[in-house]
Amino acid sequence: MSSRVTKNNQIKEITGKNTRENIKDDLLNCFKLIHKDVDINVLLKQHKKLIDHSGIGGKNRFKTLTYLVHYKNTKNKSTALTNLTNTLNNLHLLAP
Repeated sequence: MSSRVTKNNQIKEITGKNTRENIKDDLLNCFKLIHKDVDINVLLKQHKKLIDHSGIGGKNRFKTLTYLVHYKNTKNKSTALTNLTNTLNNLHLLAP
């Protein structure tokens, strides 16, 4: 019985990891769409919807969303874009 619980936990961890990776990949996609001048409000709505439907819990589940909100609320867009680029680099989403 113990091994069955362990297998279920392993499957749950793999699923959670894949979901978090999908959310990070969507953040990278949003970054690319920002460069193409897509409306940030549309990107925020889509990203939040993805997070809500992913089923991830916890206090940091909206962390990637806060990066986009910060970009939206910053008046100096070049600085905001630099911060977003650095954040994506720290998340290892940008190729070296």
